[in-house]
Amino acid sequence: MEQTNESIRSLIKKSNKSSGSAAIGNTGIAIVKGIAFALTGSGSMFATMMHSIADAVNGRYYHVEGRIELKRGLTLADADDIKFKVRDKLLADPHISDVTLGILEDNGIQNWVPQYDLQ
Repeated sequence: MEQTNESIRSLIKKSNKSSGSAAIGNTGIAIVKGIAFALTGSGSMFATMMHSIADAVNGRYYHVEGRIELKRGLTLADADDIKFKVRDKLLADPHISDVTLGILEDNGIQNWVPQYDLQ
């Protein structure tokens, strides 16, 4: 599992530069929209300015979505325990703000390539 944690950290480090650029760009857009709101008093311009501010702030965080496939013989309760452990490990990273994981039943066909043996 430590190898998986290191992979996640390296992905986050690689994308920090683009996230920082996006945050700076969204901040600039929010400033322009704020000036337009100040000049016009338009309620919709205020709303879109606030949306740009939210985009700038949320650009620093990651939303993770994934699926966990049940191994043959595991119960749904076992899969839930695994899902919650994976979710908790991901949420321990301060850059990850949201994790959504689903569970897939095993249909006997492996259509993915395992990268890590988590046993």
